[in-house]
Amino acid sequence: MRRAILIILAILILASIPAINAAVTELNVNPEVINPGDVITVSGRTSTPNEEVWLSSSFELSLPVSDGKYSREFLIHIPAGEKKFSVTAERIKNIRVSLWGTIEYPLDGPLNATNGTATISVSFPITWHGITIDISGKNNVKVYGAAAEDATAVTLKVSTSIKVIADSNGNFSLDINTEGVPEGEFVISAGEKEKTVHIGVTPTPTPTLSPTLTPTSTDTSTLAPTPTFTPSPSPSQTPTSPSTPTSTPIVTLPPPLTPTPTITLSQTPSPTTLPVVTSSSLPGPSHTPKPSKRWIIPGFEAVFVIACLLAFAYLMLRRRRND
Repeated sequence: MRRAILIILAILILASIPAINAAVTELNVNPEVINPGDVITVSGRTSTPNEEVWLSSSFELSLPVSDGKYSREFLIHIPAGEKKFSVTAERIKNIRVSLWGTIEYPLDGPLNATNGTATISVSFPITWHGITIDISGKNNVKVYGAAAEDATAVTLKVSTSIKVIADSNGNFSLDINTEGVPEGEFVISAGEKEKTVHIGVTPTPTPTLSPTLTPTSTDTSTLAPTPTFTPSPSPSQTPTSPSTPTSTPIVTLPPPLTPTPTITLSQTPSPTTLPVVTSSSLPGPSHTPKPSKRWIIPGFEAVFVIACLLAFAYLMLRRRRND
């Protein structure tokens, strides 16, 4: 009894472990821009050789609503082999699919929608009343039903999945005829890979935004230079040494102009020392201080010589008189 329980538990544990499917590592579609009815080649690679791969193709379109009903008929090329066909409609009350114009699915009447959406999915080959039915090649498919009360259009998505077997190198390939597929985007997918084929339309290029340089504290290449105001130079008011004249110091704002002092000189016979005029009393931004120099009144030497001669003559005349 205990052994039987252990066996049952082991079977349940093994059954609960999901099967590991081979991953699709590469998917290619050629060409990706075609005319209606052209044939495209879908190829790719799996991570494990000889694995099953489901290639899916789908398209969407909008159907107008007339008198509360919608309808659309397709001519679809379906490859031979194991496949799945599904139709999903939105904003509807119910849906039904007609195959070959003779088989209505579901067999017991239209499928009612849930929250305005319904999906019909059929796998082929299918066995019905002991008869195996398969579809391949050109097939007329009609989708119809009642639309929702307030719907003016119904969104329809048609999808077909085909099973292919990868070869010993993990490569797979399948040709798909797009006859009957409406113009627009035709999406091809396998595993987590997806490609889009444009039928009868030119793909719109994705705009690329140019990067905008945002100035930061460390990036000042695009910042406008900040103007720097420098005051006009002016000479220093402190005279320098007479033997070492220096250049004008670092600029400072000029002080208010002061009136130039007036120097009045009087001629006197005594050899007095005249005031010294220095660079501090001379205004002007370009004046360079020079060593101080005594100012001598013009003609003063002549007056001094004449006075000395008169004094000498007076002394000589007085001496003669005394003799």
